[in-house]
Amino acid sequence: MTEPSIARETRPFREECLRCRRPCVACYCHTLQPLQTRTRVLIVQHPKEARHAVGTARMAHLGLPASALIEGMDFSEDARFQKLLAESEQVALLYPGRQAHNLSRQPAPPGPWTLLVIDGTWSQSVKLLKLNPSWEALPRFSFEPEAPSAYQIRKEPRPDYVSTVESLTIALGLLEGRDCSQLLRPFQFAIDFQLNHIAKHAQARFRTRERPPPKPQLPSLLRDRWNQLVLVHAENNPSQGSRRRHDVVHWMALRPASGQVLELFLQPEQKLGARTDQHLELPRGLLEAAPPRDSLAAAWRAFACSDDLYLAWGDHGVKSLQQTLQLQPLWDLRSLWAQYKHRKACGLQTAVEGLRLASLPLGKGRGGRRLGYLAALLQELLSSKEECGSS
Repeated sequence: MTEPSIARETRPFREECLRCRRPCVACYCHTLQPLQTRTRVLIVQHPKEARHAVGTARMAHLGLPASALIEGMDFSEDARFQKLLAESEQVALLYPGRQAHNLSRQPAPPGPWTLLVIDGTWSQSVKLLKLNPSWEALPRFSFEPEAPSAYQIRKEPRPDYVSTVESLTIALGLLEGRDCSQLLRPFQFAIDFQLNHIAKHAQARFRTRERPPPKPQLPSLLRDRWNQLVLVHAENNPSQGSRRRHDVVHWMALRPASGQVLELFLQPEQKLGARTDQHLELPRGLLEAAPPRDSLAAAWRAFACSDDLYLAWGDHGVKSLQQTLQLQPLWDLRSLWAQYKHRKACGLQTAVEGLRLASLPLGKGRGGRRLGYLAALLQELLSSKEECGSS
């Protein structure tokens, strides 16, 4: 029984503050108290971080008159960025590193300084550093926070990592030699507002729906249809003229339930390749004297049943005969093997050798050996005790 549809209410337009870019109900502009500093601040922001709802780079920028905020990735040709750097006598990158000058342990060199600050997640900041290699030559400043970050609505990767506005509050305090905590007023307001909103609307945002019954497990489906399973395999003539169209010359099928094997050699449509016999491990005369392709349909009708379930390793060659022989449904054993054995898709021989499975040839040449591989892999899949849902 399907659930009745729920009419979606149209959300009213939410006005935003043009200054802080937050919804008007969450605007923190009234908490801003500009902090005048000798130190200039240049914040470069990753574009993805700019889209974050409660980002702290804009808070810091609005609270620091002597600051600039530029969004981008590669700043080597950014005219505004290059102009700001050119106007600065001493530029330092606020970023941890082995060669960084620890402001918490030793006084900063004489200033005034321009702080280059990267705003983004740690992976984003690493990306920006790689795209702007000239920053590596800048002196670095770092610090040791006295307390963990108060950014409770976003999780930092380590306890000693802090947000952008917290970093600037600490760094400027050490460089200026004074209390710069007024920068944190909008930050604290935004955190408190968000936590109160979460507490007030703690109920689930979406309706809980009853989960549908689990789908049958793939090994169980194969076991249930054991008598209808048929493994099929095709070997092609790798001639120059048949690269775009599979020229099947060796067709094989196995019904695992009974052990019945069908092996057919077909007259090639193209001239046999110079090394076809070596590739297929078959006498050249056998392929040249093979019966016409018209005989395939009649032999297949005598072997196949209407309720058969066909399995092949990929579709190399097999797909070209799928419509002619009515191979429906045709399942890709390679994809099923990778999905239900939690392994990467690989070659047929690689899969067998990787598990050291014993297999016997079920026909002549390369095709007979590979049909034996398919039988061994099917047995391994059916004997698996892994519980995996069917796709």
